[in-house]
Amino acid sequence: MEILNDTGLKLGWLVGRVRPPATSLTVIVKGTFTLAPNAPAALAAPGDRLLLESDRHLDDDPGKSLVYASDFAYFKPRADVLLVGTCRTPRGEAQRVSYAALEVGRLRKQIAVIGDRTWDGEVATEPRPFRAMPLRYELSFGGDGFAKNPRGRGRGKVKTAAGVERWPLPNLELPGSLIDSPRQIPEPAGFGPIERTWAQRTAGVGTYDDRWLAERWPGLPEDFDWGYFNAAPRDQQIAGYLRGDEAIALENLHPELPRYESRLPGLRARCFVEAAARGRAEIREVSLHLDTLWIDMDAGRLALVWRGLTPIASRDHDELRRILLVTEPLAEPPLPASRYREPASWRRPEAPEIAAKPRASGVPGAPDGEQGEPGDVDPDIVAGLEQARAMLEKSGVPRDVIERLRGVTSPDAFLAIVIGELRHDPEAAARLERDSREQTRRLLIEHGHDPALLDEPARPEDPSAAAAALTREEVAARAKGGRSFAGARLAGLDLSELDLRGLVFTRADLTGARLREARLDGADLTGARLERADLTRASLARAVAVQAELYGADLTGADLSAANLSEAGLRGAALPGARLDEADLTGATLAQANLERASLRDAELGGANLAEVRARGANARGPASAARGSPPPTCAAPRSTRPISRAARWTARSSAARRCARPRSTAPPASASPWRRPISRARAPSTARRSGASISARRGPTGPAGPARRSARPICAARP
Repeated sequence: MEILNDTGLKLGWLVGRVRPPATSLTVIVKGTFTLAPNAPAALAAPGDRLLLESDRHLDDDPGKSLVYASDFAYFKPRADVLLVGTCRTPRGEAQRVSYAALEVGRLRKQIAVIGDRTWDGEVATEPRPFRAMPLRYELSFGGDGFAKNPRGRGRGKVKTAAGVERWPLPNLELPGSLIDSPRQIPEPAGFGPIERTWAQRTAGVGTYDDRWLAERWPGLPEDFDWGYFNAAPRDQQIAGYLRGDEAIALENLHPELPRYESRLPGLRARCFVEAAARGRAEIREVSLHLDTLWIDMDAGRLALVWRGLTPIASRDHDELRRILLVTEPLAEPPLPASRYREPASWRRPEAPEIAAKPRASGVPGAPDGEQGEPGDVDPDIVAGLEQARAMLEKSGVPRDVIERLRGVTSPDAFLAIVIGELRHDPEAAARLERDSREQTRRLLIEHGHDPALLDEPARPEDPSAAAAALTREEVAARAKGGRSFAGARLAGLDLSELDLRGLVFTRADLTGARLREARLDGADLTGARLERADLTRASLARAVAVQAELYGADLTGADLSAANLSEAGLRGAALPGARLDEADLTGATLAQANLERASLRDAELGGANLAEVRARGANARGPASAARGSPPPTCAAPRSTRPISRAARWTARSSAARRCARPRSTAPPASASPWRRPISRARAPSTARRSGASISARRGPTGPAGPARRSARPICAARP
């Protein structure tokens, strides 16, 4: 689909079923604007414009507060008003108590900001003076086990760095429910986005039962609340959406101005699509609603997101030829839609950009419709595109395609032409992918990087950006190419007996899937949903399933040897005859699970919930299972006969590392790179395992929350 967009706004889309059974295209438009006191916000400079993005956490650390909620929502029934920033006391004077306030149009919200305090019995200590206080949920009421804010403070005692126990109070409170007792449980106070896994949002996800599977799959259940996609606290959601020229007032959020006043830019975004209908072109308007305002007061900017729906014939939306985005001043009446149905409105801009379809994997990488200034061409980009064209020619791409690429200076247009031409030529596409991967590998080595970085899984996709459901045939084809299934929608599919070893399924939806005798050895299933999945006699040796949801799953006779199932949900799961030898079940929920005749030799069960477990005939012998913390006599590298993802290799070793009896170093040797290649994937010789084992510390790859980040422990590695 060709994009016509010279507005300076970003444009993307999602395919889904907002009104099932019909398929719809959600158009997403995002603009970044610079704030100015006593003036409307102005469109940001090209280099400062935010792209469409998925959930973004503070410092890009998933262990910290959510700063920006994903743009990839199918529909929002109300507008979100969101703010991140810092409360600053007037004139920078130290104060014990202050407040921060947000006003947008008729919406006003205030938060009490209080210095650090702790409980001394039933009495709170005097607040410590402060000049600046970050508005983060870590400083709001909450704590471990509190579903509305597990990152917060105030739920109980915590240990300081010095090992002293303290019971801190939150720094951010709602003025109408100030805390006066350690037993009080108020609502968390904040202006920022609520995480999608917190109770405020999960309450509306709906019921995923047999009826849903039979009648609504792969769509959302009938009782799904679209308010799930609203990330703002409920008192910051506006019915009827935003207009776009509302006044803004911010109090105690600017270092110099106690009351900062501005205004939304007063733009109206409009979108039109050209579709092939009954042998002729049809132009229709996509009605856009301004459903998101996000203010970053520390950076002095705001983002606006408009969203709209249009029906499409299929998830490929091949009937859509072009999409036009325009803006109009709100101060003027909207131009009649007929104006944009005239051919003159669809003229190709001077520097057109053609957008590729969003990738089928659902990666939130929507096309960028921004244009550069005429003649503003980066010579490095041109040189890179020439190299890419030469590689395509070498890979056997048809000559006419190569010729079409000559003179193209836009990377987006270049990529769109390639994808459009090769979508029906899988052999050429495979050659291109192979050559591109090899070239990237050479560049990594050339610049001193570990080529194993190519095996790292991508950042977990946001569920709202997941692609349309795949078929068994598509899964099999992708598996052969080693493609990632992170965030994929695979619920209810029959994937029995497929070879899925070493593949990435992080946060994939496999609810109710049939995986009988499937080979998932070394696969990364971190955070995957496998409720009621049939995994009878499946092989998941060395698989990583940290925080995976396996409630009610059938794992009869499955091989889970050395798998990492820490914090996994296995309530009511059937595991009779399953092999869980050396598996890491730390913190897992196994309540009401059937473990009859299962083998759990040397399995780690520290902190696991084993309430009402049936374990007749189970074998749990071995030092690690008998006494948690007692190391087994050997320290061996995990064995694999097939390459697995770097994150999976990292985490699969974590349980072995914890059982290693040797002293652990906390830093790598001076000569060792923290990115050095992992040990041989083949089985280590027994002599090396007995006598040549050595311990080295290395960090996991930086990236999303999951095994690599969680398992920052020394690794027990046998040298070849």
